[in-house]
Amino acid sequence: MQKLQLIVHGDDFGFSEAINDGIVRAHTDGILTSASLVAAGRAFDHAIRLARTHATLDLGVHLTLTGERCAAPPAAVASLLCDGRSLWPTPAEFLKRFVRGAIAIDDVERELHAQLTRVLDARLPISHLDGHQHLHALPGIRSVVAELARRYAIGFVRRPRERLRRFMLRDRRRLGRAATAVALDLLCALPPGWRVRSTDHFVGFYFGGRLDGANLATLIETLPRTGTCELMCHPGADAIDNGHFAADYNRRAECEALCDPNVRRELQKRGVRLVSFADIATV
Repeated sequence: MQKLQLIVHGDDFGFSEAINDGIVRAHTDGILTSASLVAAGRAFDHAIRLARTHATLDLGVHLTLTGERCAAPPAAVASLLCDGRSLWPTPAEFLKRFVRGAIAIDDVERELHAQLTRVLDARLPISHLDGHQHLHALPGIRSVVAELARRYAIGFVRRPRERLRRFMLRDRRRLGRAATAVALDLLCALPPGWRVRSTDHFVGFYFGGRLDGANLATLIETLPRTGTCELMCHPGADAIDNGHFAADYNRRAECEALCDPNVRRELQKRGVRLVSFADIATV
C-alpha cells in the first residue's frame, strides 16, 4: 500500500515581505514544499525575486477577490470594487453581494484572468490554483477557476474540504471555526462538480493561523494514511499579521513549527513522503 504523499503549502506569498520571508525560510529550513502567489499583493515583485532564487519551491496562484487592488482595469470589474479600484475589504462583504446577485461572474472571470496572466507573465512554472478565503469554492466562481485551469493547463485546484475530527470539538472557543469547516465542506460538495484535479485530502483550515508546534503535532497524528494530502499553512517572519482579515494569525509560530527538525523526523517515521503539486502531476 502506498504511503501518504503530503504537500505542505504556504498561502499568501506576495501579501507582504515578512510573509514572503517566512515562506522561503519554511521551505529552505523546514518542510514547506509549495506556495501560492498573490498577483495583486503589495509584495508581489519581492515574492517573484525570491521565487527565482528558490527554484525548488513549487508555485501556484492565490486567486484573490477581497482586500487588494484589482489587477484588471477597474471599469471592467466594477461589481467587485468598493471604491472604484479596490476589491471589497472582507469576505463577509463580498458574500453579501454575491448572495444578492450583485457580483457579476463576468467581472470575476476578468479579474481572475488578469491575476493569473500577471503571474504567468513572470515566466515561472505554475502547478496549481487556490483562493484567498476559499471564495473560489463558491458555485459559479468555481466553474470560472476550473475553466482557467483547463485553459492554461494548470494541473490542480484546491478543494478545501477538511474532515471534521474529534480534536476540533475539544475547545469551545473554536467551535465556530469547526462549524465553518463543516460549512465549507458542504459548500464544496454542492454542484456543479469541480471537473478539475485536486488532492485526495485537505487539512489545515481548522488550525488556520494557529499551526504552532502542538497543533501541528495534532494534525500529523491524524493525517490520512494513504493518497495525496494538502496541508495549508500561513508562515511568516513577523509574529502577528494585522492585515488580510487575520489579526490573530501567529505566522512566526507557524514558521518555527514547520522548521522544527522533529517534525520532519516524525513524518519520516510515519512513512509520509513530502511532495509538491508538480511532483504528483504525472501520477
